[in-house]
This record gives sequence, C-alpha cells and structure tokens, in this order.
Amino acid sequence: MGGKVRRLDFYPDEYVSGVGGVLTAVEQGVFWMVCTLIMSEGQAIKYDDRRLAGLLRMRPADLRKVVGTLLDVGKLTLSDDGKLSQKRAQNEVKRAANRIQSAQENGSKGGRPAGKGEQNQQPDKPPGSSGEKLTNNYQPATSIPSKDGTPSDQDWLFDGGLEILTAGGSTEKQARGLIGKWRKDGFTDRAIRAALVEAQTNGAAEPNAYVTRILRRPPKRDPTELGTHADSDTTRWRARMRGWNEDGSWSTQFGPPPDDPRTQVPKHILEEAR
Repeated sequence: MGGKVRRLDFYPDEYVSGVGGVLTAVEQGVFWMVCTLIMSEGQAIKYDDRRLAGLLRMRPADLRKVVGTLLDVGKLTLSDDGKLSQKRAQNEVKRAANRIQSAQENGSKGGRPAGKGEQNQQPDKPPGSSGEKLTNNYQPATSIPSKDGTPSDQDWLFDGGLEILTAGGSTEKQARGLIGKWRKDGFTDRAIRAALVEAQTNGAAEPNAYVTRILRRPPKRDPTELGTHADSDTTRWRARMRGWNEDGSWSTQFGPPPDDPRTQVPKHILEEAR
C-alpha cells in the first residue's frame, strides 16, 4: 500500500485536454471518483459496482456500462484480481508515500533536513538580486506568454512536462534532455505538450518512449471526420483553424498542429488563416 494522498497538484489544462470532448459528463464523473478513491485509499480499489453506484447516485447497471467504456478507451485498467487502477492516480499515491517517508526520516533527525537551520538564518534577498535562483517555470530569454496570459507551452514543458516524465521513472536531467532532443528533432513545444498530455491521460508506463512514438507516428485521418467531398473537407479544416486562432485548441486526431512542419492542414487553409 502507498501513502494516502491528502493533497494533489491539479493541472486543469491537462485534464481538459485529456477528457474534454472525449468523455461525457457522466463518464468524467465516474473517472474522477475512481481516481479519487485510489488516491484516498492509497492503492488500486476493488471494483465494487454497488459501492461506486451509491457514491455517484447511479444504478449499478448504468455504472457498469460507464466503467466498461472507460476500460475500453484505456482511461482505467482492471486487474485479474478485480481491482481498478489509473496510472496518474497511483503515481500520486507513490509521491504521497515518498513525502511520508521523507517526513519520518527528517523527524528522526530532529525534524528538518540537514542545513535547513542555517538556511533559515540567512537574510532574505530582495527580488532581482544577483543571488536570486530562477525556478524551472521561468525561462527568461525565450519564454513567450500566450495571448490570454496563461503559461506558454515552453513554460509548461519545464513544469508539468518534467513532472510527467519524472513520474515515469526518468531523472530530471534525463527529462530535460528528452525535451531538448524532441525540440532538436524539429517538434514544436505545443506538439510535445500534446503528446505528453496524451501519455499521461492514457497512463503510459514509459512516457518518454510513448511520447516519441506519438511524435513520430504518421497522422491518422478519419474519413468520417474529414468527409468525402472537397467542400465538406475544406469547411471542417476552416472550423479547426478558427479554434486554433481563437484559443490555440487542437486535437491530435487532426495530426500535428498548424505550427508544426508536418501539419496536414491544406496549404490554402493555412494561407487563409494568416
């Protein structure tokens, strides 16, 4: 058993990207309840349809259908011994266990890490002083905020992106190296972010390998989505570009985003958007 998760770093962008437009409201409710129970109990939970149905005020039969859908799309997994699990939730359990262990070890040494007392005795330095330490969230030379003031894709990579990769077993140094390599290979920060979010949402055991596969896979084109006639195809691409220009939204099912050299958006649609 891991540690009981009493607090959680919640990334709203990742949640929206992972389930928005993918799961119905009911499916999201069941998904979030299962994740919450896993974190509350510190382990994978027994698939008790009556218990879950009671917590969600659903009929057990309806609950079973929803769980079946979540299993089919890979949002949840069911073990042979009848337990439901979800990768991100269980990573949070591991992190909670590590915090508990660290607190216990520090307590046995007097309640604080070595050198903490000396650090606390140092006078505070004013903001902007030469000794100020930059955090990973701050990229002074190249980070450009988005139009709505939210962190740029680059800022996110060195915050949420690093967390996803390190939760998958990479060290922070290795994670930074992977991000640098993907950039060197020509992938945009937005494409890397989308791939990382997909890896996290699907509970990839090895996010680094998963992301590499996503970035290098040829884009899938759904005949039903794209339509069979040139006019409907153009109309759909224009609608997608409107979403991209308005708020930067883009689904990976349409292939790489418009600012990626490998994008599948027709050239005349890109020119119209510009």
